[in-house]
Amino acid sequence: MKRCFFLVMVFAAVLVHAQDIRKTEAIKQLLELINVKEQAEQAFDLVIPQFRAMIPVIPDEFWDLFRKNLDFEGFVNLHIVIYERHFSYEDIMGMIAFYETPLGKKIVRVTPQMTEETMSLGEIWGAEMAQKILEVIKKEGLDI
Repeated sequence: MKRCFFLVMVFAAVLVHAQDIRKTEAIKQLLELINVKEQAEQAFDLVIPQFRAMIPVIPDEFWDLFRKNLDFEGFVNLHIVIYERHFSYEDIMGMIAFYETPLGKKIVRVTPQMTEETMSLGEIWGAEMAQKILEVIKKEGLDI
């Protein structure tokens, strides 16, 4: 009887592990479909000029070396953990099915452009908000 129980437990553990592997592989497929790694690289490439402008005393060689040594695979692996926590295997398969449709492919294709546009407009918006805040500070007579 103990042997039968042990075999059932081992079989259950193997089954759970196989399901985890299947889900992890599906998540990797999804992240590849939605270009997580490439989008992270593109986002960083948009941000680095801002860092250079904010901290001009840091030489360009530093930023080049910094960029070269970023671990974008590690960044993708962080996504795997998060997707495993929040989505079932069925959810992941549904997302894969969606991102394989023409609309899903379009979303992936235009997201980098939209991100760049959002960042550009966000800079303008942020400058306008900063100006308004400075005007309020001045109007209120605050000494900051």
